[in-house]
Amino acid sequence: MARTSILNAHGEPYPISEVEDLGEILSPEAFWDKLPGLQVQPPKQSLWTVPLFRSFFFGMTEMEEKLVTFQVADATLERDADIPTVSEAMGNKVQSMFVIDDSLPYNPIMTGLDRRMLTYSDRYYPRRNHDYVLQDYLPSYMLTGDERFWRRAEELMAFLRFSRWKEDGSNDFVERYYPEEKLPRPEWAGGWDYVFDWAWLDGYGYQWSLHEPDHHVCAAIASLHVHMFERTGAVHYWEDARSFVMNQIPRYGFHKGVWNGHVYYWTEYNPTGLSEGNPIMDACDNVVALVAMAVSKVAYYETDPVVKGQLLEYTRGLLWYMIREWETDGKWFYDGAENPMNLRKYESHDIVCIVCSLIALVYFYKAGGDIAPFTESLSDMEVRYTTMSGLFQRKAFLKLVKLYDGEPAPGQELKFTSYAHVTGHPLRDVLFRDKLSDGLSVPERFPLRVSRLLPPDAQSSEWRPDPEQDRALWVDRTQLLEGVQLPFELVPKEAARNHSGQPPNPPSLPTSPRTHYLFYLCTSHSVLRSTFYVLRSTLYVLRTTRSTCPTH
Repeated sequence: MARTSILNAHGEPYPISEVEDLGEILSPEAFWDKLPGLQVQPPKQSLWTVPLFRSFFFGMTEMEEKLVTFQVADATLERDADIPTVSEAMGNKVQSMFVIDDSLPYNPIMTGLDRRMLTYSDRYYPRRNHDYVLQDYLPSYMLTGDERFWRRAEELMAFLRFSRWKEDGSNDFVERYYPEEKLPRPEWAGGWDYVFDWAWLDGYGYQWSLHEPDHHVCAAIASLHVHMFERTGAVHYWEDARSFVMNQIPRYGFHKGVWNGHVYYWTEYNPTGLSEGNPIMDACDNVVALVAMAVSKVAYYETDPVVKGQLLEYTRGLLWYMIREWETDGKWFYDGAENPMNLRKYESHDIVCIVCSLIALVYFYKAGGDIAPFTESLSDMEVRYTTMSGLFQRKAFLKLVKLYDGEPAPGQELKFTSYAHVTGHPLRDVLFRDKLSDGLSVPERFPLRVSRLLPPDAQSSEWRPDPEQDRALWVDRTQLLEGVQLPFELVPKEAARNHSGQPPNPPSLPTSPRTHYLFYLCTSHSVLRSTFYVLRSTLYVLRTTRSTCPTH
C-alpha cells in the first residue's frame, strides 16, 4: 500500500499521495516512457523580467561550494607553476598534492583522494579533472582572454572524453591502462571514470566498483559539457551530456509522488536494485539538484519533441521535490525525507542545492516551462539563506560589484562602474565612497552619475535608466573618498549604477573580457551570457570616474 505521509527532518509528518517507488533498474526506454511529455510555451519576454533571476544571478554567483573570485587567474597560474610534471605516476603513492602525468593522453592532473588527508586513496589517479576546467581554467580565460587557459580547458575536456564509458560499454582509458578489468560494461554507458581507483562501501551501504561512474558528480560533468557546447558549437559535447542523461539516470530508480497538488520525482544517491541488496530509499537533496541541472540543460537543446517533453517533465518534478524539501524542512539538509537517515539533520552541500536548482530553473524557463510554482518559494529561500549561511550572509543587505573598462596601461583611459543590488530593506541617505589610486590622473572635478536602472519588461526588452532617478553629481577626489550622498534611496530588488558618463547620455556598456566574465560566472552557461552586459545594469549604477593611467 502506497504511503500517504512522510516525516520531515524534524520528525513531523506531512501528507503525500500517489507514491510510486520502483527499486529495480529500468531500461532507459522504459524509464523515460514513464514520464508524460510536458507541454511548454517558450517565453516571449527576457528572463530578466523575472525578479528571482535578476536577484540571484547578479554579480559573483557561487559555483557549488567554492566562491570564485577575480584572483582566480593569478592563483591558477601560481598553482600550475608549482605542479611537477612526471611520467607513469598513476597508481604510485602520492608525494605531491598535484602532479601532471605526461605519459597519459592530454596530460591530466593526478591526485589522491581526498587531496589533503588521502582518506580514501593515497595513490595517484586522474580524479575530477572537470573541477579544474569549471573552477579554474574557464573563469581565468573569461577574466583575462589568455589562450593558455582555454587550451588547457580543452585539453582536460579531451581527457574526459578519453575516460568516458561509451554506448557499447567500452572505455579507452580503462582498456589501455587496466586491461585486466571486466569489460564491456554497457550499464555504465554515458558516465565518466573520474574517481574510483578503489572499491568504496559508501555511507548508505552501496559497494562502488573500480572505475564505476556515479550520477551526481557526473551530472556536474555533463553540465560542463553543455557549457562547452554553448561556447564552441562542437556537438559532441552536448551528445556526450545527452548520453549520460539518457543512459545513467535510469540506473538510479524511478520515484514519484504528489505534494501540494504537483507531481514530484526524486533519484537515488546510488544505483538502485533491491534484488541485488542495494539501498533504494537513499534520497539526497543535493543529488536531486545536480541531476535536475544536467537534465534541464540537455533538455533545452533537445530536438526530438517527445524526448524534450519527457526531460522537461522530469526537470519540473525534480525541482518540485527540491521545493518540497525546502518548504517542509526550512532548509536543505543532506538527506531527503524518504531516506531513513533524514532525522539526523546532517548539514552539508546546501549551497549545491541552491545554485544547481536555480540554474536548472533558468534552462527550464528558457525551454518554455512554467516557473510560477517555484519562484515565490525560491525567492524566499534566497532571503532566508542570508541568515543561515555565512556565504550568503554578506548579501543580506546588498550585492555590490565594481568593474572597470579599459586597459590599465600608461596613457589609457579607464572607466570605473559600481553596481548595487539591494536585497534587504530600503537604504536611505546612502554614502558612496571610492578611493582612486594615486597613480591615476584625475580631473579636479568629474561627474559621478547615479542611475536607477529599469529591468526589461513587457514594454521593453532592454535595461534603461529611470529618467526620474538619473543624476549627475560633480565631485572631486576628496569628496569621493569621504563619501557622496546619493540623491535617492535604494529600493530592494532594483538596480543602481554609479558611473562616469557625461550627462545626459547613458554610458556605453563595457566590452572587456573582465566585464563579460562576471556574468558568465553567474551561470556558467550561454543562455544568460548574451544578456550579461545588460545585467550589470541590474542595480543602481554608480559610475565613478573616468581616469587616465600615467604615461611614465
